[in-house]
Amino acid sequence: MSSSPLTEAWLRGVAANPAAPSDVLLRLLAPEGRAAWPVLCGERALPSDVVEAVLKHPERAVRRAFARNRYADPGQRGRLVDDADSLVRAALAAGRRPHLGWTEVLPDAVLEALLTARDDEGGQVLTAAEIRQELEFSRQIPQSIPPGEMVHHPNPELRAQATGL
Repeated sequence: MSSSPLTEAWLRGVAANPAAPSDVLLRLLAPEGRAAWPVLCGERALPSDVVEAVLKHPERAVRRAFARNRYADPGQRGRLVDDADSLVRAALAAGRRPHLGWTEVLPDAVLEALLTARDDEGGQVLTAAEIRQELEFSRQIPQSIPPGEMVHHPNPELRAQATGL
């Protein structure tokens, strides 16, 4: 498929079309559909089979866009918490884009994984502390769990963090 401004606009239009069937959306995940990835993965609700393909996609750009998708369920987005790429985890921690008022919080297990993550030896771009900082500013930690309650959490790392909040 040739890459021209008209072709790219057409791909983005198909990606944004709510009536586009799953098989068409799945074909847009091919490398030739790169121009459609930001719209497809970051700016619309997706059928479950397309979500599964996005979560397993080899390209970081696809997973990062989905991690920030304001239409995706927090549980679906939260499945990226163990992504091998620190930029994908940081996008998940940063939250939905754009930030428009109220934000749905991530599931407790995802929050705990992000808050207690440690740096690995893989030479990642971002550290676990930088990803935690993204999470703290994202408004995805529920205010119903004040630092005082985290002091009694069974995880010692969360208790230690609560003393610094």
